[in-house]
Amino acid sequence: MTGVVFGVPVTITLHYTDADVQGLDQSRLQVFYLDNSTHTWKTDGIVIVDRDVANHRIVFTIKHLTRFGLFGTTGSQVFLPMVGH
Repeated sequence: MTGVVFGVPVTITLHYTDADVQGLDQSRLQVFYLDNSTHTWKTDGIVIVDRDVANHRIVFTIKHLTRFGLFGTTGSQVFLPMVGH
């Protein structure tokens, strides 16, 4: 479901596995959404509330539903290990 906008932000807890983020710095994972009008990944309106690296979990708030992805980096390369909606 895309295009839904909430009156107040919604909190989402995303669980991932070691395989999902293999080789990435888990302390620097970031959630992006796909802006369908520009076909670019953005972080506008996404707020990271908690990162629990030990339990492979990231908690964030959003104000709308769309396609989201969990991004990470290794050096100067950027990888997209997981996409869902």
